[in-house]
Amino acid sequence: TCPANIALQTQPGVCTATTSIATPAATDNCSTPTVLGVRSDGKPFSEPYPVCNTTITWTATDASGNSSLGCIQTITVTATPPVAPALSSNSPIYVGDTLQLTASSIPGATYSWTGPNGFTSNLQNPTIPNATGAASGIYTVTASVGCSSVKADISVLVKVKPRIGDTVWMDSDGDGTYEPAAGEIGIPGVLVSRTGGAATSTSGSGWYRFEVVSGTYTVTVASANFGSGAPLRGLHSTTGGENLTRTVADADDMTYDFGYQPVSAAGVGTPGYWKNHPEAWPVQTITIGGVTYAKAQAISLITEKPSQDRTYNMFSQLVSAMLNVAIGNNSSCIESTILAANAWMVANPLGSNVPGGGANSPWRSGEPLHSLLDQYNNGKLCAPARD
Repeated sequence: TCPANIALQTQPGVCTATTSIATPAATDNCSTPTVLGVRSDGKPFSEPYPVCNTTITWTATDASGNSSLGCIQTITVTATPPVAPALSSNSPIYVGDTLQLTASSIPGATYSWTGPNGFTSNLQNPTIPNATGAASGIYTVTASVGCSSVKADISVLVKVKPRIGDTVWMDSDGDGTYEPAAGEIGIPGVLVSRTGGAATSTSGSGWYRFEVVSGTYTVTVASANFGSGAPLRGLHSTTGGENLTRTVADADDMTYDFGYQPVSAAGVGTPGYWKNHPEAWPVQTITIGGVTYAKAQAISLITEKPSQDRTYNMFSQLVSAMLNVAIGNNSSCIESTILAANAWMVANPLGSNVPGGGANSPWRSGEPLHSLLDQYNNGKLCAPARD
C-alpha cells in the first residue's frame, strides 16, 4: 500500500522541516517482500526535508527477485515567513530635516528598503539627511530570514516649512493698509526679529520673510530702527506698535505687516522740486500707468513738456504726488485721485498726443484729476507744502 503524502510547515526563519517516515506494508502470495524507499535527493529519511517537494520512491521485492512497479510518496515543506517588522519614522518632518526610518529587530534577518525618489537601503534603520519634498510617500521594507521573507510598509510626509512675514511700509494715510498703487512704498533696511532669536532686515521694497515650523511667533521691529539715521527715525506706528503675534500651522502667514507714518509731515513738493532734487527721491524707480521708469528717466520726462500732449502734464503731477505720498505726507485726500490718474495713463500712455481741447479729447476726463494733483502738490489739500 503506497503511504499518504506528508505536508510540513517550517518554523519561522528555518528552511527545512523534519518528520518520521514509516516503511509501508507490502504483501506477496509466496513470501513477505522486502520494501525499500529512496529519497529523490538521495539523503537518509532522518535528514531534514527542504522547502518545496521531496519524493520517496517505494519498491517491494519478493524472495524470487520480483519487484513492484513502486509508488511515489511526496513530502511537501512550506516555509513559514518571519513575523513582519514593526515600522516607525520621525514623520512628519520639514524639508531639510533628517528622515529616520526604523524597523524592529528580527533575529537573523536581512533588510531591504525601497521608497520614493529611487530610495534603496540594506540597513535595518536607514536615514535620509536633508530630506526634500520628493522623499514623501510609501516606504517598503522586506525582511528576509533564510528562505522566507515578509514585507511591511510605512507612509512618510516631508513638509515645506511655512513662512511668516510681510512688509514694513510708509503708511501715508495712516489707515493701516498697504496701498502701493496709491504711492505708498516699503521701507528698506528695517531690522526685525522673531521668537527664537532669528533676525533679518527688510529688502529694498520693504518686505521680509522667516522660515519657521508650526507654533506661535512674535515678530518685533527693533528699537534700534528709531535711532538717529535709522530707517524709522521720526515715524510712529499705524498698525498697533512694534510687536505682532500669530499662531502658525503648516501654511504661510504673510500678515506680519507694520505701517509707519511721520510724526510731523515732511511737506509736499511740486514737479519743479522733484525735478531739481533727485537726492530727495525715496525710490529708484516709479511706476506710472503700468510702466516702470528709472529715476533719471522720470526726471527727464518731468522736464519734457510738449505743448500739445497733455500726457506729459499728467505724468509730471502724478509722479510728484506719488513721491510726496512715498515720503510720508498725508494721502487720505488724494489716494483715489492717484488711482484714477494712473488708470487714465494706462488708457492714454505717455506720448500718445492727447490734445488739451476738443469735445472728444481724453483730457476732458484727465484735466480734473490733473487739477487735484496740482493742488495736492502745492500744499492746498490735506498735506502742507514744503518749507
